[in-house]
Order: sequence, then structure tokens, then C-alpha cells
Amino acid sequence: MQPSESEIQGLFDELRALHDDAWSASDAPSEESLEESPEAPEDQDPLDALSPEVATRLEALKLRLDALAQEDPIAFRAAMNAAYEDAAWPPAEADEDEEILEGLHDDPIDGWADEEVRRFASQLGVPTAGEPDSDVSDLRKAVRNEWKRRDVEPLNTFHQWFNCVGQRGGRVVERVQPGSLSDLMEFLHGLPIDARVRVVGGGHSSSDVVDVDAGTVLIDLSLMRTLSSVDAPGWAGDYADDVEAPAGLDRLVRLPVGLSIRNLTRLLDRRFVDDDESAVLDRLNPHLAPMPAMGFPNLGGYDAQSFWGACTTGTHGTGRGLAALPGVVASVEVIVLEEDPDHPGSIRPRIEQVEGVGSRAVTDPTRFAANPHKAGWTLNSSDEALDAITVSLGFMGIVVGANVWLKDRYGLSDQVSMEWWGDLKDRLEEELDDPAFRHVQYMISGFPRLRGAKKDHRVVCMRRAEFEPQLGPDGEVPPELLEERPLQAQMLGFMRQGPTWFLNLIEGLPFPMADLLAATAMREAVTEDIERLSFVTLKLREAAYAPMIATEVFVPLDRAAEAVDLMLTTTRALHKRAFARERRFEKPLYWQVSPVAIRFVAGSTALLLPHVGEGEHYVSIEIPAARDLEDRYETLQAHIDAYRASDIPFTLHWGQWNDREGQVLADDLIPQSAVDAWERQRTHFDPHGMMARR
Repeated sequence: MQPSESEIQGLFDELRALHDDAWSASDAPSEESLEESPEAPEDQDPLDALSPEVATRLEALKLRLDALAQEDPIAFRAAMNAAYEDAAWPPAEADEDEEILEGLHDDPIDGWADEEVRRFASQLGVPTAGEPDSDVSDLRKAVRNEWKRRDVEPLNTFHQWFNCVGQRGGRVVERVQPGSLSDLMEFLHGLPIDARVRVVGGGHSSSDVVDVDAGTVLIDLSLMRTLSSVDAPGWAGDYADDVEAPAGLDRLVRLPVGLSIRNLTRLLDRRFVDDDESAVLDRLNPHLAPMPAMGFPNLGGYDAQSFWGACTTGTHGTGRGLAALPGVVASVEVIVLEEDPDHPGSIRPRIEQVEGVGSRAVTDPTRFAANPHKAGWTLNSSDEALDAITVSLGFMGIVVGANVWLKDRYGLSDQVSMEWWGDLKDRLEEELDDPAFRHVQYMISGFPRLRGAKKDHRVVCMRRAEFEPQLGPDGEVPPELLEERPLQAQMLGFMRQGPTWFLNLIEGLPFPMADLLAATAMREAVTEDIERLSFVTLKLREAAYAPMIATEVFVPLDRAAEAVDLMLTTTRALHKRAFARERRFEKPLYWQVSPVAIRFVAGSTALLLPHVGEGEHYVSIEIPAARDLEDRYETLQAHIDAYRASDIPFTLHWGQWNDREGQVLADDLIPQSAVDAWERQRTHFDPHGMMARR
């Protein structure tokens, strides 16, 4: 029997009563003791502070919620969502970011001046856009429809830009969205040499790498689907004859780097039937005609980022022998901003093709020099240059194209189970060595639960095995292999949907209910094994758009268990602090409720990724926090400080929130020699510091 909305509504009424009674009925510490020490006593579990009467009511409510959730988890989630929307739960208090975010998620096209609409329509190729008497209201509608067709969110205007959660950004001099390489080169030619230039992709970085101000010229490559100067059959003729694919990979493919990973994965699997869309990769890869269906060997959980934005910040997936995204890049095409000798003080852009040497080289130099479609280009064969630019944080020229190694179409089966951290922590390396699984990932709850006489942490374990999809008689993909899977997206959407309901609900509840709902969401993720095409299994569509920021810590595999334990200890301390503050101020504060992701990444040669040795792995620990809650930065900083106070070697993800303030510095896992080499290459690709953080 499915839980009804009215039944869930009744539970919400009881939650309100519990919330009110928890403060009045608990044995709260005195104001003076909290003034002296705002932390909860080390031996006090927040549950223990509730009066026996409130604790009994809470336990009964937890059992009822638990039973409803087990009957039908999806219906339970839907009913809770509907009940919450009707409950008018008091919203979180406004904070300083709300002024920045005001209107950000409204449709900005309605607020654009007529000339901005005409200009944007012209760039998008909307018919009649250039006619002065064309109806602007019709153009607004056409622009909006074109945005939707291209799967790009029009959240920003020509003179302002914010990242996807509105936490980074501001006004800029101009936001340029070229439609082709020739458009971009034309814009850059003659640009003042003291201009400040930044390039953005999908805006999914929450670090201060993406730093814009009122003096910034912002280049957005999300609409750049053609690289016009080389969109011709002859361009591919300069590949070397003896190029061999790395182990486990099949084909070298040229990509336009501004497209979202979501669009690229669909293009690569030949999902688009629109002639214009499907022709994008065909034009760039005539050597592969007809283009086979392909997929990335690994991806991060989000698919809304631009390909190069994800690559240049070191985005990664998880799995045995699978490096971060830069590891599949064979070469890149980058615009270098140099001074025009004929017009001092202004820019003359030129293009370099950067690749490695020896077994990493993919280009025949003689053919490259004779290729008429690359006249004026320079072939830069250098391992150091390639290893620098693949994680360059947007500081090394404007990358417009890349040759990457991909796999032929493959499938991944998800095997999901709920386990205990105490059982997993001593066999992490064994897990990674199991040949049955290509990917291994954990989602661990920060809330301890009783396991017999001791407390332990629940872990949702996701293990993925590769399989060859069985196609229909005419080569068609069975529809079930393309269905959105309910797995992680379901759990993370349940726990991370921010303003829609869950995080506001957590803000309105005392500790015990936060614990309960976190456990319920994790249980919801445990489903029967499912099989999907790789790009469906690898992505977390709901989570990609969640209003979250996160800190991500990288540690060596042999210190991973210790590092996870430190994260859990820090989370527990933060929970106690929040509990003490709640009781002091008689209002709820932020609980770190979302599960923490644990992933395994193979080392690579990229200069700014962890140096763990050839064939070795490092572990990422991704700690999320809600964008809208006031303690978010304090919470994430507490975790970073805890690692700094330990002897565990670690470094931080460049694209996630961190306290580096945009500086590239050596640390435990990135040696000074790597930073020095990276700086050498930054000077080469950006000789006048036009793209440097200021």
C-alpha cells in the first residue's frame, strides 16, 4: 500500500510538535556554560539530551516513517515532497548571498535590452535576427527556444556572469559567445594587451579559480560548435601512421571543447537525430566516417560541465586503473595571446597544437606543416606542455579543441549494496584489485548508527562491471539501456534538492530527524542490479543541478581509511557543535547531512594532479554542503583544517571549494618541481598575464 499525502502530512504535524517540544522538554545547558564552551560535551550524544517522553515519541515516529519508506521508497519521497510544499515550513533566514542571487534563476531573456536580444539572436543564427524591423518579442521567443534546443541555460546576460549555484561571479566588461573559431579569432585580434580575459564553461566550479570582476572580458565557448578554419576533410590527414591507442581505449576523436559533457556523450553515442547536431562530430572527424558509437572511459558524476572546464580542473570518476579526465587527452588546440609586433599594445592571436612526444605523439610533423587548414599554426611537441595545459585552471590560453582517446560503445551494470564502514575500511585495496568490477564508489553517511554494542557508519557501495550491449536486429539500442536510472540520482536528488524541500526541512528539524531522513535516503539508493549504457550509468543528472558546493580532498590509497575516519570524526564534532548551538539559540542550524562520496582515481602525468607514482591510485573524499546555508564555508573549512592538523598527505580538488585563493602552490602530493614546470608553461601560453588571477 502506497503512503498517502495525508498520511505524510500527519507525520509532518508531529514533526513540528516534536521540534517545539525538543527545546522545552530537554535538559538544556545554562546560557553561561554555553558562553564558556559552545561545544557539546564530548561524551554527549545529541539523542541523549532529549527528555524520555520526547525520545519515546521520536522513536515511534521513526518506526512509522521507516515502515512507510520500506513499503515504497519512490512513493514515500513523492508524498513527502508534496506534503512539504503544502506545509509552508518556515524558510531559512536570508543571508548575504541572496542579494547576488536575486533574480538569477528567473528567465533573464525577459530583462534584456532590445539590442542585446538582437545581438544574441544573430549569434545563434536565428532567422530574421539581422533585420532592423524584426519583432523583438518574437526574437525573445526564438532565442529562448534555441537555448532550450542546445541544452544551455541562459542564466546570464552579456554584462554579468555567475556560476551554476550563484556563489561565484559578478559583472564583467563583456561576455562573448563566439559561434566558431573564426569568430573568436576575429574578436581577439587587436584586443588591448592589458585586457583581462577569462574563459568559462558550464560554471560548475565553486573554487575561486573562476574569478571575474568589472574589468573582465569573459569568453563563453558553450555555443562554439564549429572550428571553422579546420572544418574540412583534409584536416585529419596529419595523424601519424603508427599511433597506437592506450590500453583499454579504441579511437582518437576530435571534440569541440565548449559543449557540455551531457551533449557530448549523446553525440558520441549517436543519440541526436537532428542533422545539424549529428553533423558536429562528423565534420570534425572525417577519418572515422561513418562515426561509430563511442563513450568516455570514465566520467565524473555530473554531466552539466563543459568538457574542457571539467578537464582543466582535474575532474575525475572512479575505478581501477582509470585516471582523471585529463588522462584521455592526446592533444589540444590552444589560442596563445601574443603581442602584435606591427601594432604594439594589442593582441595577435595564434594557434598551437600541443601534444606529447614519443609514444604520446599523435601527429606527423611533416603532414602537419603541409596541412593547408592549419596554416599559421605551430606544433608544440612537449610532454611538459601537455601535462601543464590539461590541468591549467583556465590560465593558459584559450583551448578550443582537443583530440581524446575514447572507447567504443559499452555498458555498465550497477551492483548496489548497503554495508558498514567498519567492514570496508580494512579492504579498500582488495576492493580495487577485484577484476570483476571496473568502477567502485562509496557514499558514506556522517551519522553513526548502532551496530550491536558499537556505533558504525552505513555505506552505500556501488560496484560497476562492464558488459557489451546486445543490440536489436537493425543495430538499435534496447530502450531499457537508455532509461534514466533511479540509483544515485534518486538518492542525491532526495538529499541535495536544496530550496525545493529537503535541506530546508533539515533546517527546520532537530538532530534526530536529520539523522532519520539521511538514513532513509541512503536506503532508497539500494536497488536491484541494473544495466545501462555507460554514459547513462556514469552521470547523476539531478545532482548536477543541485544547489551544492563541496570540498574534495585527495589522499594516497594507503592512507585512505585513516583519512575517511578523520572526516567522520570531524563531521561528528560539527554535529555536536550544531546541536549545542541549536539548544543555545533555540533554532536549528546547519547539519552536514548529505553522504560523503569516496572514489578511487589512478595517478596520471598531469602536473597539478596528485603525484602518487605510476600505476598507483589516490582516493577522493568529496564533502558537500548546501549553498544556501550560513555555516557552509565554516563547515568545509573545518574539514580542511582537520587534514592540515594531521600527518595525512593530501591535496585539494581545484574545481571544488578550497582556501587556496587561486594560488598554485606545492603541497604534500604536488611537488615544487611540478609547480615550477607548470609556471614555465603558463608564462609560455599567457606571456602577458592576460588570463592570470588578479
